[in-house]
Amino acid sequence: LSGSNLDWDYKTEPDPSYCLSSLNGSCSWPRGKVLGGSSTINGLIYTRGYPEDYDRWAKAGSAGWSYKNLLPFFKMSEDILAPEVRKLPNFEKYHGTAGFLKIDSYENTSFSNLISSVLADRGIKTFDDVNRIKSPGYFNMQGTMANGQRYSCSKAFLKPFENRTNLRISKNSFVTKLLIKNKTAVGVEFIKDSKIFHVRAKKEVILSAGTIESPKLLMLSGIGPREHLEKFGINVIEELPVGENLQDHLWTNGILFTVNASTPATNMLDETYKYFTTFTGSLKGTFNAAFLKVASSVVPDIEVFFALINANQTASLYGEGLASEVVASLVDIVSRSSVLRLNLFQLRPKSVGRILLQSKNPMDHPRIFPGYLTNPVDVRVYLKAVRFLTNLTQTKTMRSINGTLAKLKISACEKHEFNSNGYWVCILRHTGRSIYHPVGTCKMGSKYDPSTVVDPNLRVKGIKNLRVVDASVMPTIPSAHTLAAAVMIGEKGAAMIKKAWENPTTRI
Repeated sequence: LSGSNLDWDYKTEPDPSYCLSSLNGSCSWPRGKVLGGSSTINGLIYTRGYPEDYDRWAKAGSAGWSYKNLLPFFKMSEDILAPEVRKLPNFEKYHGTAGFLKIDSYENTSFSNLISSVLADRGIKTFDDVNRIKSPGYFNMQGTMANGQRYSCSKAFLKPFENRTNLRISKNSFVTKLLIKNKTAVGVEFIKDSKIFHVRAKKEVILSAGTIESPKLLMLSGIGPREHLEKFGINVIEELPVGENLQDHLWTNGILFTVNASTPATNMLDETYKYFTTFTGSLKGTFNAAFLKVASSVVPDIEVFFALINANQTASLYGEGLASEVVASLVDIVSRSSVLRLNLFQLRPKSVGRILLQSKNPMDHPRIFPGYLTNPVDVRVYLKAVRFLTNLTQTKTMRSINGTLAKLKISACEKHEFNSNGYWVCILRHTGRSIYHPVGTCKMGSKYDPSTVVDPNLRVKGIKNLRVVDASVMPTIPSAHTLAAAVMIGEKGAAMIKKAWENPTTRI
């Protein structure tokens, strides 16, 4: 669904450090332009990260946001269906069974078993539950799905309640700014059918537009960096570091091995019929990943997911948004051999970027500066990961399928010796792109911390009756695909709001 009319289709600002082989030298950042937001167009993956991720939030000033505090909210939304998880001892300590969001595991396949064997040769175990193990391991991933079908947040949390008398859903409506009077949020302005509407809030305004649009709306409404807002003639109501602290996961799939292996041949017409009549078969999908520790002494710091492309199966290579010379090199390799493709990203990158306004016109997309690889630590971790992964050719299983490292030919990288550090950094800067996990642009933390936008109760500092409840409040990116954490923030935010209006003393 990326690039469709259900996608906001954001693009990052071109930069000489990343996305160099993406079309126009810019990373695509798809975001859901539909009920359910990006949960309706994403890859479905449901991982929470590690307790240390959230304990770090609490230690940095977000009181009440430690893993111990948050586990009940992760469980609250969840209905875990995966049989291999439910049979584990004490599974209910980690998972919920009464929530609205269905979570299941992808099916095991012969390819999954092959990768499991490769990693076992390096002493890495295979586990059944990615959301309870914090040691390095290999997993069939969990996803927001049931009976082979996507289970979006809209389907989980809106559909069952759409007829409530106290809920009104306005489709095809574009919010242009927040209405603020005397430093108090009193409503929102939006456009629908070319008409401007004002909606007044009886209690408070909840902003959940996501990591890109939440900071944009705050800035358009006069909340943000003073100098930047004044540049566009926007009256500054509250000066805060809105749009700063942008973090995302940068991934690359430029690590390739030719192998004597293949997945079973399928007839696409038959598989399509099978899926739409039974929601089973190859189109239901499979997703396996390893979480590996290459630089950290505490928890894994990289995630790798694996794909096997059969020889001559080149059609899928043309839809990745990569420059023609990269596609040509991939096609050349796959036309001669089956290819094991490794997709790698660092779980806790140090690099940060920011989001700025393009103009004061709310219809304009903001300018996105992701800041990938600006911290040299990220490059060093990536190189350590590459060395670990390329050395998998020495394992018994990889030797049995004649696994051989393949060279991706990119003209700008030809000056580097193949498999040298220079070559791999060049490959990263050309093939590295977003895996669509942006967070952090309305940073949460202590109200006394000048780098924060919202306090631990998600209230915008200096403005009454205004909260931000979405992934933009994350102080640091978790070691995970970010949907699970975003849903958890929604659950905890809802509990906070309910408590605040039940007890007026907590609304200060």
